[in-house]
Amino acid sequence: MIYYAPVEQSCEQVGSQTIKSGGSVLEIMEGIIQVGKSMGYTMEGCAQDLERIIGQQGE
Repeated sequence: MIYYAPVEQSCEQVGSQTIKSGGSVLEIMEGIIQVGKSMGYTMEGCAQDLERIIGQQGE
C-alpha cells in the first residue's frame, strides 16, 4: 500500500459535531469504506476503485 505524507489537520468542536479540515480525498474514501464495512455492507467494489485510483497516481 502507498502511504502519503501527513497533511496538517485541525478540528473544531461545534455542538455535538466535529468539523475537520485538511486531509485528502483518499483518507475520506478509506473512512467511508471502514464505516460501510462496520455497518455490514460489502465494500469490495469501492475498495477496488480506491486501489485503481492509487495505482493511477504513479502513471
